[in-house]
Amino acid sequence: GETIPDSHRSYLKKTFGTSLEEKVEDLWENRYMNLFRMSQSADVQRLLQDQFIQTAKQKIQAGPASMEQLRDWRIETIASKLVAEHLDLDLKEKASMSSKRSYDESSTNGDASKLVDEDDSVGDKGA
Repeated sequence: GETIPDSHRSYLKKTFGTSLEEKVEDLWENRYMNLFRMSQSADVQRLLQDQFIQTAKQKIQAGPASMEQLRDWRIETIASKLVAEHLDLDLKEKASMSSKRSYDESSTNGDASKLVDEDDSVGDKGA
């Protein structure tokens, strides 16, 4: 088989690599990340992910028209990775908050009144 000249290889790497990643990340950060973060439903998040991928395929141009299938595949791969990373971060944040909450509850033995300093408590003090 023929080898790809270095100049073509460099062009393809830039066009379908870093340049495309930057464009997809920009669309994600500016239009979809906050919507995704605010949605609580997995169904809504799936719809947002699908919409994000479709919008990226429609709006982001890269490479010649003859490479449209490659471009669309790369966009879908990059977009899915961004969403998965976001979901992973959300899960880690929720787990962290949950463990902090259970630590707070265990350190007070579930007694919310211990969260108030004893000096600030209301009652008869030597009266």
